[in-house]
This record gives sequence, structure tokens and C-alpha cells, in this order.
Amino acid sequence: METHHFLMEQDVPVSVDYRIFEHAQKWSASALGGRPWRAEMFALFTAILSRECAGRECRVLELGSGPGFLARQILSTLDLEYVALDFSAPMHDMARHHLGDLATQVQFVERSLRDPAWNAGLGEFDDVITNQAVHEWRHKRHAPLLHAQVR
Repeated sequence: METHHFLMEQDVPVSVDYRIFEHAQKWSASALGGRPWRAEMFALFTAILSRECAGRECRVLELGSGPGFLARQILSTLDLEYVALDFSAPMHDMARHHLGDLATQVQFVERSLRDPAWNAGLGEFDDVITNQAVHEWRHKRHAPLLHAQVR
């Protein structure tokens, strides 16, 4: 029984190392084409933030911001303070390129959500968004701590 419990607690292995530019670039190139529903999800994020931030200054944190696909959708429509947090320097580089002039509206923060102090010094946010950062944690046992830290 203990062996079974041990196996259930292991993280799901991942074959992509987003800290390696070629890996991050390959994932980025396949992300939108292989996931056409993302455009609808990004539009929904934008619509919700539009309502949440209507008529006031708004500060938004995106967890696991990746190559900037969601940030581009949001910042093309809304004027707000945007913090993009990701552990991958290559993802931030791709995001800067993908965002073009919009990148000047983004504060890029390189931190791992697995670091217990990932949120230190970031301040408060009106909204915290994420597209798939919890999925990338590779096991559901990590999610409760993340949710508590966000709160």
C-alpha cells in the first residue's frame, strides 16, 4: 500500500525544459496552432478584466506568462499595469518579441512558483490570472499552496 501511495505522489514527468530556448520556442510554436480554443479563452480573460477594471486603475499579475500570448490579447484591449511572472528567461524573451511595443507596459519577473517566496515583494494586485501555470506544476498537491499564496 505504501508503494502505491508513493507512486501517486510523484509529479508527472515532463519532457520540455522551458529554460532551454529551443524547447520553449518549440512549445510556443505549437501552442496556438494545436490549441485553437485558446483564442476564445483569451477573449474571455479580456472581457472579465474589462469588467473588473472598468473606470479605475488596475494591476494584474499573470502567473506562468510564457511567450506573451495572453498578455498581448489583454494589453491590445486594456490599459492596465501588467506583471508577467514566469520561471523561464527564454519565455520572457519570446514575450518581449511577441508583444513588440506593448512590452513597455509589462514588468517581467523571473521566478519559479515552486519557490515558497515567489510572491515576495510583488505587492498587491487587483486580479491574478493564469492560463496553465497550475497544470505545469505536474501534480495537484502543489495547487493548494499556490492558491493560498495568491489569496
